[in-house]
Amino acid sequence: MPSAGSRGHSSLLDRWRLGGGCNYGIWDISYPLTVLSNPHTQNADNQLLVENQKPMELFVQGSREKAPALTMTMVEEGHYAVDFHAQLSTLQAFSTCVAILHGTETFAAAGQERNTQL
Repeated sequence: MPSAGSRGHSSLLDRWRLGGGCNYGIWDISYPLTVLSNPHTQNADNQLLVENQKPMELFVQGSREKAPALTMTMVEEGHYAVDFHAQLSTLQAFSTCVAILHGTETFAAAGQERNTQL
């Protein structure tokens, strides 16, 4: 929903807090916002995908399903197997994988920089 006194678009965080809907002035058109998470993974576990070859599993937040919506497993260095639920589009799965790999790369670079400073 637009913020009070504003006729503009809702922010992404506002849409997430309100269940994924947005309001474009006169018409209320909802675009679902799917939040993926894994409550069993800590930020420090970003290295697990690369170093230990453990799969990264993401679940739809708030869903009752036990199966992950997306699983990304390293097959060999630079090659990954990706399985995703039909609820996600190919583009959503691809962009999620890019974000995971970018986050892992950034995490590793920050760790190396910290070690060289010590």
